[in-house]
Amino acid sequence: TIMRDENEKEGGRLHFEVEEIIPDDFFLKQFTDADPLKRYAAITVSDTGVGIDEETQKHIFEPFFTTKTKDEGTGLGMAMVYSIVNKHAGFITIKSDVGTGTTITIYLPLIEGKEEYIKESEHKETIRFGSGKILVIDDEQFMLSIADEMLRLCGYESITFDNGREALDWYLKEKDSVDAVLLDMAMPEMSGLEVYEELLKINEDIKVLLTSGFPQNKNVQRIMNMGANGFIQKPYSAFKLSEKLHFIFEDKKE
Repeated sequence: TIMRDENEKEGGRLHFEVEEIIPDDFFLKQFTDADPLKRYAAITVSDTGVGIDEETQKHIFEPFFTTKTKDEGTGLGMAMVYSIVNKHAGFITIKSDVGTGTTITIYLPLIEGKEEYIKESEHKETIRFGSGKILVIDDEQFMLSIADEMLRLCGYESITFDNGREALDWYLKEKDSVDAVLLDMAMPEMSGLEVYEELLKINEDIKVLLTSGFPQNKNVQRIMNMGANGFIQKPYSAFKLSEKLHFIFEDKKE
């Protein structure tokens, strides 16, 4: 399949990343069958292609479901990937937006020679505690809940909104009580860019940490060039979030 619009001569970029994950409480909440004493490898494949619509995403791992014609495919590709990952006690997630691209992450338990378990002392990374109120804007209810818990764990207060317009209306009245904003890039009613532009009109000195299920791409870089303070890719740990916030509160910029 050519993952580009018909009027485009060249496709986008394909990005591969591998990261070692030590499960924390939030990872275990997202993947309830994960082993808390094992390390995982997170294998992420991202593209900047045409994206996959929401309805197709609901069926993407179903056998024989396909958007191709009869002669182009059987619809078994992603179903087989899901089956292989599942048989290896792993997990798979997909994040896609039409016109932006797709990110698929596979989590597999790491085995080094004989099966090894991590020590309890290695399990928890040191969180950088802070203080202040963080405005969280994200259309995913699960991520709002996770971000709220993480922020409180790190010592911050949190106010959450799943709608950019409602968040802006609240911020206009309460801006003096907010120390930073955790802003999702991809939202249906108002994009992260649109929300950021409106936030700047209210407070040009606002501190904003961008977040997305996609890697740091040109859309993120555009907002960074406008003054945003940092970026963190989903899913993130409480440790990584605390590090990013500590960094921007030190008046540094990525």
